[in-house]
Amino acid sequence: MPDSASDLACFFNADDGFTVSATIKGEAVTCHLDEGYEEEVETEGYCPEVHVLTSDLPSGLVDGDSVVIGSRTFKVRPIRPDISTTVTVLQLEYVSG
Repeated sequence: MPDSASDLACFFNADDGFTVSATIKGEAVTCHLDEGYEEEVETEGYCPEVHVLTSDLPSGLVDGDSVVIGSRTFKVRPIRPDISTTVTVLQLEYVSG
């Protein structure tokens, strides 16, 4: 299992076609956007999230901070560190765009 940001850098290459640019708390970061659809027992819907190298996240990020991807704005809901602490998953709540 990769255990450092340098081990995962190739997966977050801005030219690979799989990453997107996002602005998180006013800082540009490269991340993977998962616009997945989830179905639970009584709930279903759009549940986007981004996967970001933890070392690339702005300091002091908290639930409710904004994330802008293209013309869309989201709020962070919630922050989930990956088990390796190398990648952080931010669940997103759509705001506008």
